[in-house]
Amino acid sequence: MISAVIAALLFASANAFNPLGSATMSRMQMTAEKPNMQKVIGAALVASSILASPVLAKEGAGAKISIFGNSDISSPFALGENREDPIYSPYSPYGNGEKAVYNARKGGAEELKFWKGVFAEGVKRTEKIPGYTDKKTWTEITTELTRYLYNFREASLRLAAASKDPKAATAAAKTYFDDLNDIFVFATKKNGGVVTATYEKSLKDLAAFKALI
Repeated sequence: MISAVIAALLFASANAFNPLGSATMSRMQMTAEKPNMQKVIGAALVASSILASPVLAKEGAGAKISIFGNSDISSPFALGENREDPIYSPYSPYGNGEKAVYNARKGGAEELKFWKGVFAEGVKRTEKIPGYTDKKTWTEITTELTRYLYNFREASLRLAAASKDPKAATAAAKTYFDDLNDIFVFATKKNGGVVTATYEKSLKDLAAFKALI
């Protein structure tokens, strides 16, 4: 019965775009029994409710969606995800992050290798300062010190924290940062003499820092 009703509805929809559709529908209405129209409508409503059953989220769960086969909408995206609580992902801003994969790599050899690469590149960029000073291209100095060297500072502190003497290494890193800040300031003032003198001092402070890491 339900299949017949659905077929009839689909047929009626198709005939809505047929030039002869109105005539066809008239013949159907003439042959239909009027007392059965309520039954037909009721059957159609039942069929639609069966075919489009609502899927509700689990009560009390966080706002998530399941599209890869989990049991309910409030499940996480990935099956078997190792979460610290039943609602939030380790990468959610609302979770505490204890189960995040990064924790196992934090401070490890792989991470230190990355920061050593950033540090080495930063040193190469500071070596351009004397050339910029000779050419009096002051904006090149300020740009160089604010472009990549922002990460250079973070890399220095990360390496200091992983050293044998974190306190001394961090202090040495900050002394070197002061040199870079002074170079920046006097480059904006176009004072080549002070920039050169400060750069020479920075080389000694950099060597002291490297000795600690």
